[in-house]
Amino acid sequence: MNPQKTLHMSALEKYGINTVEAVKKQITTGNGMPSFEKLLTAEQIENVAAYVLNKAQKGW
Repeated sequence: MNPQKTLHMSALEKYGINTVEAVKKQITTGNGMPSFEKLLTAEQIENVAAYVLNKAQKGW
């Protein structure tokens, strides 16, 4: 099974997760998903947040 990728900036905007800081908070606290705070370094979290926003802006 190959799940469809459907991350769009409009979805992030809808939930107020459309900035690097907001995505970083989602990654570290979880809130509806597992928290990765203890698994990733601060630099890795920053990189993941930037990646997510970049992909969302391109209509992943």
